[in-house]
Formats: sequence, structure tokens, C-alpha cells
Amino acid sequence: MDLENATPAELEEISDAAGRELARRQTVLAVQREVRAVLQGARDHGAISTPAPGAQWVQPAGAHDAYLAGDEVTHEGRRWVSMADANVWEPGVSGWRPLAEDGSYGEWVQPARAHDAYRDGDVVLYDGRVYRSLIDGNAWSPDVYPGGWLLITEHDDAAGEDDDHQEPDPGPLTWEPGRAYSIGELVVYSGVVYRVVQAHQSAEHWLPPEQPALYQPVEE
Repeated sequence: MDLENATPAELEEISDAAGRELARRQTVLAVQREVRAVLQGARDHGAISTPAPGAQWVQPAGAHDAYLAGDEVTHEGRRWVSMADANVWEPGVSGWRPLAEDGSYGEWVQPARAHDAYRDGDVVLYDGRVYRSLIDGNAWSPDVYPGGWLLITEHDDAAGEDDDHQEPDPGPLTWEPGRAYSIGELVVYSGVVYRVVQAHQSAEHWLPPEQPALYQPVEE
């Protein structure tokens, strides 16, 4: 769109359209936050159950028992993490991302919509290489949009190779929701260092001191 040559009327029309779209997105975001707050509150008060990490996926009957972003389930022999609140979709169809059982990185999967696109910091295995997403809303593969991904390392599936090679320890990082954590990683939350004991996608309602199945405090 050539804005330099646009007429005042055309610029005004573009501005109005942008304003309407911004208002729509803000409304959608506000509704999503409200839905999550209601569902999380119901879980906290025991009105609806909170699925245990890795529990068998069950088809929700409606929004009242739908999965929240960060919930982990097992479905058809694979582990999945929910990428959306009020998630009633079946893993492998939409709204879910596969996780590796052994703490390694999950394979990149084409996002269906914006709600399950990759976030800044998400780590995936793609075409034998490990990549970290550099942007939010990342719906492109590393070869389609290289600027959206950082190549971390080549991935070696051969057992026993490079057993003596160790990456330098970067030290514990500050815990954040919406991150893909692997077994053995160290995170800091409220001044306490925790070790990740189960690969998962972190979520706001899974705080390290409240999830011993996911995090164990490191004794100094």
C-alpha cells in the first residue's frame, strides 16, 4: 500500500479501519482473559477439576471442562500441551502441541491458527535441527521464515554419540509462563532455584512451588 500517494480521504479510511481492527483485537483479548480467569477461579475453588499433568485426554463437554493453556495430556500414545484456553479440540487437530517424553524437544507442527502459533522462546526440533522462536505468533516453519527462528544446534539421534560433550551451564534462568522447559533445566522463582523434573510448557497457574511433579527445589 502506497501511503505517500494516498489521498486524505484514503488515509482517513485506512486510519478508521485500523482503529476498528485494534478495538476488535483488544475486545478478543479481554474476553480471552476473562474466560481464563473464570475457568481458573472455578478450578481453584474446586468447582471443576484440574487435570493432572500427563493425564489421558478426555473430550470436553463444553467450556466448563475445557482445557486451559499449559495443560498437558496424553493422547494416542503421545504427550501434548494445550496452547489455548477453553480448548475443546482433540490433540493433533488444533490447539495442541506435541511434547517429547524424554525431555528432548518436540517436533515442529504447523499451527492451525493464531491461538496455537509458537511464542517467543519456544524451542522445536525441525528437519534434524533445534530452533528457538524469536517472535510471538510464529506460524511459519524455520525454512519458510528463517528470520523468525534461531538455529541452536544440530540434533543427533544416534545413541551413545557425543556422550562426553557438555554444553556450558548458563546458570538458572528466571521462570516464565509459556516457555518450553526440558528435564534438568534450572529456573529461579521468588529467589528459589528449582530443577525441572518433567518436560512441559509452563503456565501461569503452574507455579514452581505448587507443582512438585514438575519442579523440585535445589538444595544449596
